[in-house]
Amino acid sequence: ITACDSVVWNGTTYNSSGTYSYSGGNNPANIFGFTYGGYYNGSYYYVSNDSTTWSEGNQLAQNNGGSLVTISSQIENDFVSNLTTHNIWLGFVEQGPNYNFGWVTGEPVSFINWDPQQPAGPGTVSIMFGYDDPASSIWGINGQWAVASDVIYPSNGIPCYTVIEMPANLTNANGCDSTVILNLTINQADTSYTNITTCDSVVWNGTTYNQSGTYSSNAVSNNSYSMSFDGVDDYVDVGSSDSLMITDDLSISFDINFDVQQSHWQNVVTYSTWGESLATNALYFVEIPPNTNNLKYLHEYGAAGNNQEILFNYNFTPHQWYSVTITRNSQNKEVYFYVDNILVQTSSYSYN
Repeated sequence: ITACDSVVWNGTTYNSSGTYSYSGGNNPANIFGFTYGGYYNGSYYYVSNDSTTWSEGNQLAQNNGGSLVTISSQIENDFVSNLTTHNIWLGFVEQGPNYNFGWVTGEPVSFINWDPQQPAGPGTVSIMFGYDDPASSIWGINGQWAVASDVIYPSNGIPCYTVIEMPANLTNANGCDSTVILNLTINQADTSYTNITTCDSVVWNGTTYNQSGTYSSNAVSNNSYSMSFDGVDDYVDVGSSDSLMITDDLSISFDINFDVQQSHWQNVVTYSTWGESLATNALYFVEIPPNTNNLKYLHEYGAAGNNQEILFNYNFTPHQWYSVTITRNSQNKEVYFYVDNILVQTSSYSYN
């Protein structure tokens, strides 16, 4: 990153050039459609604002770089149970006959908290009872688990909600701890002095001065490196240089202000041409979907120009400037979304 005076990265302000590192653990992400529940033992927890099926919740967890909640102790069970009064889905699924359940993350099963009547009945997934379920008040089983089916109302006509568990420390595709490196260059703001001697008054940067003294102005100067847009069919065409034909690792950075929603797709950054073939595939594409304050990333692959699309689940406030960076890791097949230099979403894709 190159900045004028300072930059805020993962909640810390840096005002000197240098190399800095970040391994997570300080700033819980903002996940669209979820409420941050808290931190426990190296993980952040998020509760969905709306009910889901198990499959929907599991997909949302994966899209946001986490998993359905897994539990390894009574203390963690109590912590999760106190996040909400709703029934919640667990990442505890049937992996063999006779109710042989295991965690979706592959971690060992070190703690189980079945309701005394469980495991029993049909189903291949599981829930944790919340206070909203009548069974909790009748049998005193709040926080205990039950076998369930992957449906909208898995227990007593009560909907179920999703809890995402997100590692507080950054991890790579193999689940190992990871560190992000920032190479920062600070270009200090330009300050120049002009000495003027005049008889009565002088006009400087549009202001008339008639007394001796030292005055300052931070007005933007005219130069050949700035671009001014009027908001009507504006775009910058940088051509088709070989240096822009990036098919592997990639980072795209830009500042954006969502002003007025449009009823059509709006391109932010694009490298593509018309056609559906290997030669015309869009190598990278960032756009604004119609009638939204949101972003979508995509690239095309294969001879038929198939799309790999990822919707950025972040609640951008209109009329506010944001610094956005989108990074594609072609080896891990992951896309990382940063807002104001904070990692807020990690999403996977299948084809480069």
